[in-house]
Amino acid sequence: MLRLVAQGAENADIARELKYSEHTIKRILKDLLSRHNLQNRAHAVAYALRIGAI
Repeated sequence: MLRLVAQGAENADIARELKYSEHTIKRILKDLLSRHNLQNRAHAVAYALRIGAI
């Protein structure tokens, strides 16, 4: 999912690509940001790059 976020995909695009609902994508991103104390999508991408997840 973060690879798609890094490519600039919107939630609807991510949902379509991963075959989830847009609501599920929003919830996953919100939980990810909260769990790792990240501020926004860009911060999440930077974090993922730093830890080697993408």
